[in-house]
Amino acid sequence: MGRYVKERGEGAQTYYWYPGQKVDWVHAGIAVGSGLIAAAAIRVATGSTMWAAAVGFSVSAGLAGTYLGRRDARALAITNVNRLSGIVLLVMAFVRALAKGSGAALAAIVIARTATPGFWTEWALPLVPAVIGAVAHHLGMFYENLEKVSQVQVKASESEMAKSAAERRAAREAAAAKAPTEQIPAVPERQDVAPPAVTASPSAAAPQGVAASLPGEVDERPEPTAFRSEGVPTSGRRAVFSRRRPGLSEVY
Repeated sequence: MGRYVKERGEGAQTYYWYPGQKVDWVHAGIAVGSGLIAAAAIRVATGSTMWAAAVGFSVSAGLAGTYLGRRDARALAITNVNRLSGIVLLVMAFVRALAKGSGAALAAIVIARTATPGFWTEWALPLVPAVIGAVAHHLGMFYENLEKVSQVQVKASESEMAKSAAERRAAREAAAAKAPTEQIPAVPERQDVAPPAVTASPSAAAPQGVAASLPGEVDERPEPTAFRSEGVPTSGRRAVFSRRRPGLSEVY
């Protein structure tokens, strides 16, 4: 309920109570005035009373629906309700519902009375302001709730996303602690070691007239005495393995 205080002098005051708050009546005046201005502009531009009424009532219904939706959202957010305040809330809800329903019905009647003959103008167009008002009412409630949620300060440590991230981090750390630690042996660095030199001793050479331990043939062709890189002379005779064993090379 709204209250208007009038000073009577010498500390005397008179209180006047009226339904709703001052801001509610200001919003109602803005909605009705905007609709009248829009209707007058369309009437001057097109000369059609039907379109002027349709546009004017649609603008008023949109603004009124938004304001009433926000007012309903604030009323539903009240949780501490006693007997007197509950009665006041019920009365104010009834007044808002009466205003919405009466405005939609009035718009439909005026548009239908001024409409030209036709299905769309006589049956569809009168419903447009009511539909716009209903949609604006829900948008107003949604905007009011969204504004309240945005004003609530939530600590980062108390948010659901932060809690979920902390749980996943703890699970990963626990899994890493339980996993067996495998020690990978160190791989020694590769060193380029020269292969050992192979020397041929005179005792290791095949005896005269013997080609090898395996059966083979002896090449009787004389060849000059050859020296290995180590300076050990080799025999002038050359042993050649039998060609009946493929894949074997010559042995000096």
